[in-house]
Amino acid sequence: MGIGRMRRAQQWLLFTRQFHLVDATGQVLPLPVNDV
Repeated sequence: MGIGRMRRAQQWLLFTRQFHLVDATGQVLPLPVNDV
């Protein structure tokens, strides 16, 4: 796994955590992602 991919994953976790987009089962809710 590339460093860029890991960094993107960390940013995604921070994003979801910030907006509390995690359901009761601990899974991240599906959101539209603008991948560059």
